[in-house]
Amino acid sequence: MAATTCSVAAMGSFITAVVLVATFLLVVIPTASAAGGATTAVAPEDAGKCDGTKDLYVNQTAGYLRSDGAKEYGVVVTNQAAVPVTGIHLMCGYKFRSLLPVDPAVLVQVDHGDCLLAGGRAVPPGGNVSFAYAGYVRYDMSVVAATCGERAA
Repeated sequence: MAATTCSVAAMGSFITAVVLVATFLLVVIPTASAAGGATTAVAPEDAGKCDGTKDLYVNQTAGYLRSDGAKEYGVVVTNQAAVPVTGIHLMCGYKFRSLLPVDPAVLVQVDHGDCLLAGGRAVPPGGNVSFAYAGYVRYDMSVVAATCGERAA
């Protein structure tokens, strides 16, 4: 009976590939409206308006199933607003835990169920922040708070 092994480098490559594909899909595929899949247009009077909780898109993909039964996930948060957005807080489960190290400059739990993205720094229009985690449960990430900033120059 042959044992299957997977190197840490291969797992890291897989996670990188998942995040890159998710980022590519977010950039290439236009935003669709729930009413019929049409491209979303911004009326001139609404240009520059921002709702931090609605203008941030969270995409989470499931990836590699590890030998210990945990699954790896890739998360990409994209700013679809016309202005930078700061102070982005994600709902991240009562006690967020990852079996993969998550850079605290990218995501840190500040309270039960509250994770701060990118240290509160601005995410520019069209910009994104991505990270990967591994766990036995999937955390349903969603934006719970964010602040719209000044219009980008």
